[in-house]
Amino acid sequence: MEKSTYIGEQGRAKRDHNTGTAMYGQGRYSNTNRKYASKFGEVRTVDYEEMPSKALSFKNAAAFEMFEQELAREHNIDKRHMYRNQDLSVIIKKMSYNGVTIGPKSDMIIVSYETKKKD
Repeated sequence: MEKSTYIGEQGRAKRDHNTGTAMYGQGRYSNTNRKYASKFGEVRTVDYEEMPSKALSFKNAAAFEMFEQELAREHNIDKRHMYRNQDLSVIIKKMSYNGVTIGPKSDMIIVSYETKKKD
């Protein structure tokens, strides 16, 4: 990925108290839009090692929602209850991916399910 990726982090004391929702599964969320990342705390550039090496990519949030609906249909699960017993990251990792990307390169959300802590 040639564009820089950013993450907004809170101080050490608050690092484990993420206030955002994990709508794309439990993982490390970053974005190619520095200003957007700043909404979540102090901005730093994400290291290459923190990025997913094999991400499942979606054009936009609507495409991701279609993927969720298809998963629910395939497994005969009511979409409202799909994550009751399992996080989305577990499902996607079973498909041999270690993260997801959503959106265009200029404003892409990147979620890595391999969350090696950076201190």
